Amino acid sequence: IKLTKTINGHDINFDNGEPTFLFKIEGTDIHGQSHSYYRIIKFSKAYVTAVNMDEKGNVSQSVTVSGLVEGIYTVTEEESSRYALSEISALTSNATVQEQAVVFDLRSKQEGSAVFKNEKYEHQDYSDNQSAANVLKKEAKLTSIRFRWLGSDEVEARTEIDKNLMEVIAI
Repeated sequence: IKLTKTINGHDINFDNGEPTFLFKIEGTDIHGQSHSYYRIIKFSKAYVTAVNMDEKGNVSQSVTVSGLVEGIYTVTEEESSRYALSEISALTSNATVQEQAVVFDLRSKQEGSAVFKNEKYEHQDYSDNQSAANVLKKEAKLTSIRFRWLGSDEVEARTEIDKNLMEVIAI
């Protein structure tokens, strides 16, 4: 599966960090086994300045998920700082859009592609981001817990919080 991310290059302020997007690929193969994968696309300053933007100022970058067992896979984009998903397009014949996700049927066709376009909605505040991709041996299992604060107030370290305003996701 080839996933392409498109954003407007003129909207990028590298003082706020490199725009980074995380795709989650989940599915069940024809043998009933569940699979989950993640792929990162990061727009570095070097990449953006080296790549020609289209006539609208858009810049694109792709990542390929290979080695998938025949089955049905759903691709979603995790929330990202400053950007919101605005459009999914350029789908192959074995792909359908379902809300803000793409479902690929890889049972008869072993490839697919989609373009995810994002618009920048936040131009204020100073922040940065960082990501890393860890590679594990095939026999290893990755277990992690992700926390997301749902409250409207900022939370400081070592502060007691209302647990009902915390979303916990086990991966």
